[in-house]
Amino acid sequence: MSQFAAVKHAFQNFATFHGRDSRSTFWKLQLVQLELALVLVALFVVSLIAGAKGVENANQTSDAFWSIGGASLIVFGLAFVAVIAAAAFFVPNLSSGARRLHDANLSAWWLLLWPFGLYIVLLVMWCLPSHPGQSNFENEGMPRSKGYGYSPYGSSDSSTSTENSW
Repeated sequence: MSQFAAVKHAFQNFATFHGRDSRSTFWKLQLVQLELALVLVALFVVSLIAGAKGVENANQTSDAFWSIGGASLIVFGLAFVAVIAAAAFFVPNLSSGARRLHDANLSAWWLLLWPFGLYIVLLVMWCLPSHPGQSNFENEGMPRSKGYGYSPYGSSDSSTSTENSW
């Protein structure tokens, strides 16, 4: 799966917190987010440096764009784009993290470690290999019965069940 396909998969399944995501799919999504963040940081630093140079040269030349006004406009624009990108990736990132934990046979409730600053624990969990066979948490949040008419005490099929006289 390519990076583009991983991002497409994450955004198509942004509200799906059950099921599984492979390590490669999860880490490709993280790589795309890192690449986007690095590009935004690079543009941010370049605009800050250009703005600082513009302030130095503003007294000597008539180019007023790179004075403090033009540079701050670009910096705030880049910050706005970074906030929009972070907001756009927030829920797909959560759902992909939950599916990755399910693939390692762990509960998605471990994502609650994130607000407490225990990132390294989640990082280790996301690096765990896939669990062979069906995961205990693969269909977390979904009904665990065979259907709404399913009886947990035996078969509901009349040909195989015996009537109890309670």
